[in-house]
Amino acid sequence: MRNKLFNNAGLKILSVILATILWFLVVQIEDPQDSKTLSDIKVKLINTSLLENENKVYSVIDNTDKVSVTVKAPKSVISQLRSSDIVAEADVSKLTDINTVAITYSIENVDSDYTIQGNHDSVKLDVEDRKTKWVKLRYSTTGEVAEGYMVASASPDQTQVEVSGPASLVDAVSYAKVDIDVTDATSNLSVSVDISLFDSDDNPINQQTITKNVDYVHMTVEVLATKEIPVKVNYSGEPAEGYATTGEITCSPSSITVAASPSVLSNVDALVIPAEAIDITDVTESVEASLYARDYLDDNVKLASFESDYKLTVNIGIEEVRELNISVKPNRISLENIPSGISASANDDAEVNLKIKGLDSSVSDINTSALRGTADVGKYFEEAGLSDLQDQLGVHFIPVEINFPDGVTVEKTPTIRVEVTEK
Repeated sequence: MRNKLFNNAGLKILSVILATILWFLVVQIEDPQDSKTLSDIKVKLINTSLLENENKVYSVIDNTDKVSVTVKAPKSVISQLRSSDIVAEADVSKLTDINTVAITYSIENVDSDYTIQGNHDSVKLDVEDRKTKWVKLRYSTTGEVAEGYMVASASPDQTQVEVSGPASLVDAVSYAKVDIDVTDATSNLSVSVDISLFDSDDNPINQQTITKNVDYVHMTVEVLATKEIPVKVNYSGEPAEGYATTGEITCSPSSITVAASPSVLSNVDALVIPAEAIDITDVTESVEASLYARDYLDDNVKLASFESDYKLTVNIGIEEVRELNISVKPNRISLENIPSGISASANDDAEVNLKIKGLDSSVSDINTSALRGTADVGKYFEEAGLSDLQDQLGVHFIPVEINFPDGVTVEKTPTIRVEVTEK
């Protein structure tokens, strides 16, 4: 029996081999090998705290933390495989001298044999010292408020921002900035605005590897209604003896634009320069005064111009008073309002002499040959109480009215000799 058993050993070995081959074929037929390529796999960097502990920061170069992998495994595994099943890790503790970190690949929850190959096997890092600094926060408004309104002020809740990150990028940061849109605004705005970073050439800086102590600031914008109002000038005092104001007061500009809330602005009609602001006491020539509109506005009213305080230049005309003796011929004086029943005639030989006083510019322009006057006979009789005809007859000296330019006065009302007779 023993000999028979050993005599068949080769046959039995062959049987085992054949059985193994058969088993392998059966397995392959039931669950054959397959392969699959998956893209955009994110490589997880681990132990990055080691760099942070050394006050270092890093950034990935050329997107090397994204890989495509090809997996070979039984078809039953491949058919269920998803990108999320792939584990790609790079251990920063194994950072090389050239700042690369090897990538290891695995598949979660798979016991079957498999192979996995990435399109590259390391992550390239740019490692720098970490730097922190404060930069000034600039702010501005964009757009236009509604017609008849203006932006009176804009302010953020802070004026500086702390930035931190790779030294080369932080060094390039010149300032931070926020913009707030005020398009068609008719009332105050209060909003939170994202912060952007810029270099000294006003180019935006990529903020992915830079951190800020705040990502936004709160902005408050004051929006006021506007209105154009005239400037009204008052003055105090009197010029020196022998001088007078010409009545000509000019102000440049003659009007200004102010801003306030609509309720306040409805009660603002003019900018009034008070009398005490300009004193002309004892002056002998025209006065020029420089004033600032801001000084004469209520606290709740603002100027609509940020460029200046509206410097006002006021001129008050002052001239010397001149006296002049003139005469008017009787034939230039007409008798008026003569009562019925009488006749009245003026002495054609007696000129009417009078002394006038006025500003030099007014007196110098008087053409004596063109002057005309009137004598109101009826008014004279009424004021003198001469109602009886007999009292009216005879010679009377009746006041004469002569029209002079504004600013010219007569020292004493002149009279003309008039003879009254009965018709």
